[in-house]
Amino acid sequence: SMEAFESVPVIDVGRLFADEDEGARLEVAREISDACTKVGFFYVTNHNVQPELMNQVREQMKLFFNLPDEEKRKISNTLSPCHRGYFGIGDENLDADAKQIDLKEGIDIGIDIPNPEQNSSIAGLPNYGPNLWPPSSVLSSFRPTLEAYFDKVFQLGLTLLGAFARALDLPELYFNQYVYIHLLCFILYLYLSLPPAIYLSMYVLIITCKILSWRASRYAYLTSPALSTSARSKR
Repeated sequence: SMEAFESVPVIDVGRLFADEDEGARLEVAREISDACTKVGFFYVTNHNVQPELMNQVREQMKLFFNLPDEEKRKISNTLSPCHRGYFGIGDENLDADAKQIDLKEGIDIGIDIPNPEQNSSIAGLPNYGPNLWPPSSVLSSFRPTLEAYFDKVFQLGLTLLGAFARALDLPELYFNQYVYIHLLCFILYLYLSLPPAIYLSMYVLIITCKILSWRASRYAYLTSPALSTSARSKR
C-alpha cells in the first residue's frame, strides 16, 4: 500500500530546459516518478511559459468575452465540423436533464488543421480541423496571442513527456511518436460572477499519468501552496 501524503509536491522543471545538464534532467524525472507513484499529482515551477504571455492571454480573454453576443456567435461551434469556436451560456450542460443550465460561456481551440481530409493520418477522424477565430478587424491580437500560448504550452507538454519517459526508463523522446498529430484541447471559460479561467487538457499526458500509476494514497483535503505567477515561471 502507498504511504499517506500531507502536501502536493512542487517540482522545479526548469532543469529540464538545461540541455547540457543530463544529471539535472534525470533528477527531475526521479522527482516526477516519486510524485506520481506516491501522491498522484504535482505543481511545476519554472515551466518556461512567460508570465507576460499568460497575462496577455487573460487580457485577450476579457476583450473577447466583452464582445456583443451576436459578434461572438459569428464563430459559434455549431458552425464547426470539429467542435471549435464559441459556445454561450446554457449551450453546454453537464446534466442534460437538469432544470438548471451551466452558467458558463467559452471558446474551444485545438490544433489548427485547415484541410484534415488531405492528411492520410487523420482523414475521416472526428475533431480534427480548423479553429474559428474572431476577425482581426475585431480583435487584432487575439489569434496570435492564443496561438503563441498554445504552442508554448504544447512544448512544455513535450518536455514533461520526456521526463515521464525517463521516469519509466524509456528513451527521452519515446512518447513523441504518439503526439505527432495530437488532440490538445485548449478551452477559455468565463463563468458568471467569476474571473476568466483557462482549461487545458492533453490526453496523452493523462494516458502517461496512468502508465505511471498516478493515484492518491487516500482522499484528503490538502493545504496546497499558492504559487504566484512570478514563482511559476522565472525563465
